Amino acid sequence: MVMTARATKLKHPADVGIEVRHKKGCSFRTGPCDCGPSFRGTVYDRAARKNRHGPWITKKAMAKGWRIDALARIQRGEFGPATKITLSEIGETWFAGATAGSIRNKSLHPYKPRVVRDYKSCFKTHVEPTFGAVQLGKLKRRDLQDLVDRLALTLSENTVHNAITPVRAICSYAVMKELLSKNPCDGLKVPKAVGRRFAGSETDGKREAIASPEEAAALIAVIDDPIDQALWATAFYAGLRRGELRGLFPEDIDLEARLITVRRGWDAREGEIAPKSHHGARSVPISAPLLALLADYLGQHDGGQFAFPGYGRRKKDYGPISADALLRRSRKLWKAAGLRPIGLHEARHTYASTMILAGVPIAKVSRYMGHSSIAVTERVYFHLLPNAHDGDLAAIDAFLAGG
Repeated sequence: MVMTARATKLKHPADVGIEVRHKKGCSFRTGPCDCGPSFRGTVYDRAARKNRHGPWITKKAMAKGWRIDALARIQRGEFGPATKITLSEIGETWFAGATAGSIRNKSLHPYKPRVVRDYKSCFKTHVEPTFGAVQLGKLKRRDLQDLVDRLALTLSENTVHNAITPVRAICSYAVMKELLSKNPCDGLKVPKAVGRRFAGSETDGKREAIASPEEAAALIAVIDDPIDQALWATAFYAGLRRGELRGLFPEDIDLEARLITVRRGWDAREGEIAPKSHHGARSVPISAPLLALLADYLGQHDGGQFAFPGYGRRKKDYGPISADALLRRSRKLWKAAGLRPIGLHEARHTYASTMILAGVPIAKVSRYMGHSSIAVTERVYFHLLPNAHDGDLAAIDAFLAGG
């Protein structure tokens, strides 16, 4: 057996990551090498938290080639599992962190409790049965794409999106924790989630997504319960989200200053939650129709914690109003009156479109709606207003005619 000396690293910059091993008795320490040394490439695998070594070979160029190939394989996640942790195990950690708020979305805002519940339900129903027991390092993009393609055959775009989105986030979390070298979800072709299909379109046959000012007034007038009526008026004329309406306190409504201050939201299971983002905490002006309704309603308010309370059998204030019960009651009244029912989110659409048509600058509309940017407001609402550009056309025509 040929005895060998201890391997050493080459120090030349061009030889980074290359080790050399001389045979015993070689004079390389005192003079030129006379033994015909061996070389091997070395690369650090961050996900596995260890060095990976190539074979000892007699040509340094081949050792460098191995190292270049190994770096590429690490980037592709082809060195096998860096950990025995399964997708289900890391998923539980991720969902716990998302629920607690320590893991946040791409905008660095906490995930809403309802979003986490929807993601978890879709993940456990559609992903976990197939991939839950698979070790992270063995997850392959091709297998995940096969799952997406199968789900897309029978499920809606939103359901497929909600099933795969947490997988992306879980794997990104694993990469950040150096449990994976690369996210296997990168490059997946997933159907885009769609927003609410605006009713009245050719595809769904439901009502329009927005109501005219006259229709909104009629819908409000039919409601006979004072709490329900005040809530619908606030939805139509202030554009608050469902959770913001439920979490509104009487002291948040300043009739003298004509402002509603949004300080919190409300989740059906978690109770009080923070606004959707820091843009969600805002003040919304109270228009004249809303001022009259709220002044009358708050004059009769029983002093409970919530501006729009829900009541038990003994009419005792026990919490915020149930949105589902509100919708059931209201729809019966509207159908009896020959009016087309509307939802709370559509009432919010109505508020935004009314402001835009009234000429309120889009920047202020965005602020009152609690959107994260003007771009969000434009993307969500401008297509609802086919005539919103008429004023712009008139201005352009007048300018060109004068020129």
